[in-house]
Amino acid sequence: MRSLVYSVMIVSAATLALSVITKYTYGLTTKPGMVAGIGPTGYLTITVVLLLIGANLALLELLKKK
Repeated sequence: MRSLVYSVMIVSAATLALSVITKYTYGLTTKPGMVAGIGPTGYLTITVVLLLIGANLALLELLKKK
């Protein structure tokens, strides 16, 4: 379970980095500020959802210990 929480946190950090990259890329893709057809707002939404899932998994792990 702990490795799942860590992997979710790593993926959310990667999506946060992609959000920053899409925010500051201009003219490298077909539409400015888009990577793989998703803009920075989409990556930030994915980051928040992944962080919520990771927090819930961590809380479940803490509750299992008691």
